[in-house]
Amino acid sequence: VATVRASERTGDVSAALGRYTAYQMQFEAIRKKLVTVAIYPAMLLAIGLLVTLFLLGYVVPRFSAVYESAGRDMPWMSAALLTVGQQIHKHWLWMLTAAALVFSAAVWAALQPAMRAKALDTLIRLPWLTGKADEFRLARFYRALSLLLSSGIALPKAMSMVVGLLSGAQQARLTRARQAVDEGRSFSVALVDNELASPVAESLIKVGERSGQLGDMLERTAKFHDDDFARWIDWASRLLEPVL
Repeated sequence: VATVRASERTGDVSAALGRYTAYQMQFEAIRKKLVTVAIYPAMLLAIGLLVTLFLLGYVVPRFSAVYESAGRDMPWMSAALLTVGQQIHKHWLWMLTAAALVFSAAVWAALQPAMRAKALDTLIRLPWLTGKADEFRLARFYRALSLLLSSGIALPKAMSMVVGLLSGAQQARLTRARQAVDEGRSFSVALVDNELASPVAESLIKVGERSGQLGDMLERTAKFHDDDFARWIDWASRLLEPVL
């Protein structure tokens, strides 16, 4: 809405809508890539769980009769495995009902926006995901800021409009960066001082400030981070499949 409103004043509505469409397509492409990568591990985990339950509930109890007739003591781990298999075999209906209830509760929770957001926030707090999540948010920040600047919105106002794209810690740093810009400091220095710019981003944004093409340079910065994020997704998916 802000993009269209600003472009109406400059007579540049068609170009602004084109930039917004490209903005949306970038993140739709990343979303589709993440979904595609997740399909195989999800299927592997689901089928592996079903096979494991079949072995425990059907195959293991039949072997238990063989071991019991042998009349010899078994290692405690083997005995525990046989006990679990027998319990699953005897009470399979109750366990199936409990599993269905747990699955239904999980699906219901996944459909609730608040629960989904909380689960996602917990997931991306993992040490090896936190950095990449912050990088992805910064890419969104750069691209949205580029979109607003190209539509004719002033930098301080644009910075306040895209604050919701960042995490809580990043939002506090962005507030300090905006105050620095209001006080007359350069945009690149304000971002670097508040840890909102990588070395590559710093270089590109400085070029944009000197050339008067800050919007274009922010778009290039976002593309660099998007490409790096896509490479990380490919690397992680190639590693995850053999691990599973």
